[in-house]
Amino acid sequence: MEQKVNNTDLELKDRLVAINRVTKVTKGGRTFSFAAIVVVGDENGIVGWGLGKANEVTTAISKGIEAAKKNLIKVPVLKGTIPHEQVARFSGSEVYMQPASSGTGLVAGGAMRAVLESAGVKDVLAKSKGSSNPHNLVKATFAALKLLRDPRMIAQQRGISPAPARITPTTITKIKITLVRSRIGSDKRQVATLNALGLGKVNSSVEHETSPQIMGMVAKVQHLVRVEEVK
Repeated sequence: MEQKVNNTDLELKDRLVAINRVTKVTKGGRTFSFAAIVVVGDENGIVGWGLGKANEVTTAISKGIEAAKKNLIKVPVLKGTIPHEQVARFSGSEVYMQPASSGTGLVAGGAMRAVLESAGVKDVLAKSKGSSNPHNLVKATFAALKLLRDPRMIAQQRGISPAPARITPTTITKIKITLVRSRIGSDKRQVATLNALGLGKVNSSVEHETSPQIMGMVAKVQHLVRVEEVK
């Protein structure tokens, strides 16, 4: 979800994505101007982009920076990555990005990389399709970032508590799984997973020894169940 940000008291770093020279032929000869697209961000979830046009390169960049500071948005960054997969399109460019585990790095190129770095995303898998025009790529990337939703905010809107941190088999040997939300509306794979775990009705509970298979099944339906340690 898009969140507009006030740039007051923010330390923003700017990155030049691309600069184009525009030639205009007139009766008196040729005149040159420059168009610079710039991305700014605090590398902590705040990012913006701007386009500056002027007869000199430095002036065009300065105008781009000022425009970017007026167009800041807040991006939900969780543990250095994005909260979920996202696809977006602008004109002839399409971008796809998905979360990545810690240490993966920023797998993205060109204009997408500049935007994600400025936003503070450190681990992500991203891919662009179609046009490689930097203007379209920047706008498509921002369109994807605006569609990202913060799990904590969504949980608050729905009146539920955020999903607890995943329990790893190395720390706990047995867990109790309780179905806290109805299966109605879930897709076939989620229903099959609940059946495999032995969960039928709401508030029904089962106990399982922790294993990669059990934890993987729990991860698929973590929005429907509550997991507790059995001591």
